[in-house]
Amino acid sequence: LTEHNHLLARNLIEMAGSTNDMAHSQLIQQPLRAINACFEKSFASSSVQGGLDAKEGEWGIGAHFEDGLGLNTVDVKAALRKIPSLNDTASHQIANHTLVRFRCMVQDILDPEYYAGVYELVNRKTGAKETKTAKYTDIIDVPDDCDINEGKTFSRIPLFCVPVPGESPWVHRALGNTGTPNSAEAKQQNQREKRKRFGTMETNLQVAVTATDKKNTTTNNKRNRGEECCEKMAMETEKLKNDTNVFGNYARSDSCFSHAYRGCMAKLYDQQTSPLKVCDIVEIVGVFSASPLLTGDDDTEGLSRFNPPSSAVPRLHIITFRKLGLTWNLVPPPSTKNLYESKLQELRVSLKETRSSLLAHISDVLGGDSTAAEALLMHLVSRVHYRRYGQVVGKMSLCLRNAPKELGGLVTSLVKNLLPSAKRIEVTIPALNKKALMPIKDYDKNKLVPGELQAAPGTYLIFDEASIEEGKLEEKGVRNFAAAQKLISEQQLTYDFKYHQMNFETDTPALILSKGKSLLKCECTISLKSTGPLPTSYEALCVAPKAVAAWREYLLFAKQMHVEFEGDAVSAVQEDMVELKRENPSLTAESMHLQMGFSRLLAASFLEDKLSFKRWKYAKPLLAASS
Repeated sequence: LTEHNHLLARNLIEMAGSTNDMAHSQLIQQPLRAINACFEKSFASSSVQGGLDAKEGEWGIGAHFEDGLGLNTVDVKAALRKIPSLNDTASHQIANHTLVRFRCMVQDILDPEYYAGVYELVNRKTGAKETKTAKYTDIIDVPDDCDINEGKTFSRIPLFCVPVPGESPWVHRALGNTGTPNSAEAKQQNQREKRKRFGTMETNLQVAVTATDKKNTTTNNKRNRGEECCEKMAMETEKLKNDTNVFGNYARSDSCFSHAYRGCMAKLYDQQTSPLKVCDIVEIVGVFSASPLLTGDDDTEGLSRFNPPSSAVPRLHIITFRKLGLTWNLVPPPSTKNLYESKLQELRVSLKETRSSLLAHISDVLGGDSTAAEALLMHLVSRVHYRRYGQVVGKMSLCLRNAPKELGGLVTSLVKNLLPSAKRIEVTIPALNKKALMPIKDYDKNKLVPGELQAAPGTYLIFDEASIEEGKLEEKGVRNFAAAQKLISEQQLTYDFKYHQMNFETDTPALILSKGKSLLKCECTISLKSTGPLPTSYEALCVAPKAVAAWREYLLFAKQMHVEFEGDAVSAVQEDMVELKRENPSLTAESMHLQMGFSRLLAASFLEDKLSFKRWKYAKPLLAASS
C-alpha cells in the first residue's frame, strides 16, 4: 500500500509538471490569447459593463505572465531560459506574435504614441457588438464581416533598444542562456526566404493602427495595401540595413553581433513617463511583432517619423522587464542582505589567493609592471558612488603612459574577459575628425543618433592614443575631443541637440593608453615600466576557466563595496594629512582627494567596507608613482 501511495504521488507530481509545461508553452506561443483573456476578465468586472469607458490600466497582465512563467521566483534565470531570446535567436526565426525576451540598452526614448486601447467591433449582418483591445499589438485585426464602431485611445511609450554596446561574450552564458550571442543572426538574408516569410504573413494582413484610421476602409483595400507592402519589404530592408543614420553603428563595432542585428522598437505600456532612462540596461519580456504593413512609407501625415520596416527593426511590446544594474545581476546585490553577506564572507576566505593571482595576471598583460597592475586593478573596481559640490566621489581616471601600440588590444581583451562590458575608442586625429563620439538628435527622423561615448552604466571605456600622430583637429574633432574630456573629468556625457547641448550624468570608468604625454587630462598617470616582453596575444596566457570565473565574481563584489570612513582611522588620517602638508607646503587639495580615492579603492579591492589607516598608508607608494 505504501509503495502504491508513493507511485500515485509521483504520477500526480509528473502530471502537475506536465500541466505547468503546457501552460508555459501556451503563454509563450500564444501570448495574445492570455492578454485578451485578462482584458475580458477585467472589463467584465468593471463598473461600466458593455461600454467603452474602461480605464487605461495594467489589467493584471504583467502579474499573470510573471506568475505563469515563474519570473517572480528566486530562480528567475531558469524561468527566462524557457523564453526564446533575441540575443541568440535570429529574428526571422521567431514567429510573429509570440513571447520573446531581449537583453538590451535603451538607446533612445521617443515621443508617446497613441493606439486603440478599447474599441468595438460590430457585425454588419447581426449587429452584434464585441469589445476588444489593441494593446500589445501594432495592428487591429478586423474580420471581413465587421466594422469598427467606436473606440477609446490610450498611449504607449516607444523605446529604441539595441544590443548592449561592448557586451562581453561570456556574459550571455553567465546570465543563464544556453545559446551563443547573436552570431546566429544571418549576415545576409536569402531573398527567397524573406518572400516566403512575408507570403505566410499575407494570410493574416491587418489594418495599421493610427490616430486617423478611417472607419470605412474596405477589406479589398486592406489586402491590396498588404500585398504592396510585402513586395517592398525585402528591398527596403536591404537598403536600410546598412544605413547607419537609421540604425547607428553598434552592430559594426561589436563583433559578437552581426551587421543585420540592429535592435528593436519596444513599446512600454501603462506609464505616463518612462521608468527607464537612456543607456539603462534592461531585460525585456514581451510580444514579438513583425508586420509587413509597417513599411515605413505610410507617413503622409507625419504620424510615424521613424518607422523602418519591421523586418529590419522588429517591434517588441513589453509585458514585463527588469533592470540590470552595474553588476548585471550576476552577483547578489547588497539589498539581498543575507545572501549577499553569506557570499561576501565566502569570497573573503579565498581573497588573498584570488587577488594575488589576478594581480599577477594583469602584470603579465602589462609586461611585468606590478605597480601599474595594482593601479589598474583599483581602476577596474571604480565607480561613481555619489556627487557632491561638484565632486564625483568614487570615480578615478587612469592613464598608462609609454604604452606600445600592441597594448590596446591586450588590455581590451583583458577587460572584456573580466567585466561585463568594455569599449575601445580609437583616439587619433583622423578618428576624432570623422567619428561621432557624441549622441546627436536627428530632428528629421525624430531620433537620437548614437555616439561611441554613449554606453551603459559600468561600461569600461579604453581611450587608445598609442597610435596618435601629428595633425589638425577640425571643428567636429574639437567637439569630439571636448566631449571625451568632459566624460573623463566629470563623468558627464554631452548630447548634441543641434540648437543646444545638454550634459547627462554617466558612470563609465575611463582608461587612457598613451605613448607619451596624453592629450586627455586625467587624475592619475602611471608610466609603464615593463620588465619583460608583452604577450603575443591575450589567448597565449592560457588562464584556467575556474580562475577567471573567480576573478569576475571578485571584481563584481568589489565594485559593489561601499567603503565608510569612520572610527579611529579618521583622526589618524587627519594627523597624517597635517604632517604631509607640513613636509610639502605645495601639496594641493586635489592630491589629498586623490590619495583618499586611492585608499577607498584599495579597501574595496580587499573587500573591506571601512577605510583603515593601513590602506591609507598602502596607497602612498601608488600615489608617489603617479604623476
